[in-house]
Amino acid sequence: MSLKLPAEDEESTLLVGRMENGDIMGLSPLLGIERYTTHAQCATDSTILRVEAAPFTELLAQNAPVCSQVMNVIARVYFSRYVDTLKRFQNILNDIAVH
Repeated sequence: MSLKLPAEDEESTLLVGRMENGDIMGLSPLLGIERYTTHAQCATDSTILRVEAAPFTELLAQNAPVCSQVMNVIARVYFSRYVDTLKRFQNILNDIAVH
């Protein structure tokens, strides 16, 4: 599955990341944000586990150690994607500067 920045059909977009088996996505609702920042597109037939944010958030509120672990995973996922995106931008800038 590819995660891409939103764009109109005729516009270019930027690949933010590729999801593999076991990866997590769609984390915004767990952070209280109802707006997604990327679009997902499956390259092959896929099975996706969907977890409803509200009941999951309530469950986390009842178990602080698990909540802390989940939030640490979310922070690592977002930071990793941020660093990867910065690297892609740097590569684009390097290509422009060379030409």
